[in-house]
Amino acid sequence: MENAARSQLAYLHWFGAWASGTPVVIGFLKQWHQRYNAELVCHYGTMLQLTVEKRPATPAEAFDLAWQQEALAPCTTLLPGVTLRDHARSLLTVNRWFLHERP
Repeated sequence: MENAARSQLAYLHWFGAWASGTPVVIGFLKQWHQRYNAELVCHYGTMLQLTVEKRPATPAEAFDLAWQQEALAPCTTLLPGVTLRDHARSLLTVNRWFLHERP
């Protein structure tokens, strides 16, 4: 069954989709749901917040996930000055993801 929260990106623009396109972002959300049971819980226009039931199993998997998130929303790490490696480390321990992309 399609998650209604994930589907809202088809109707409500998220600024982070400007470069890659909404279908690509929805594709990542579906993939993350399958792998991590990630659910979109908040959509602020320039920010997305997801809850996660299953974390990446290895540092390499976390790094790949961090790269995906940074590719979609560079401001997630750029604005607070967080390195990609540190972002990956945090994904091993947190159960909430926050993606931020702004003009």
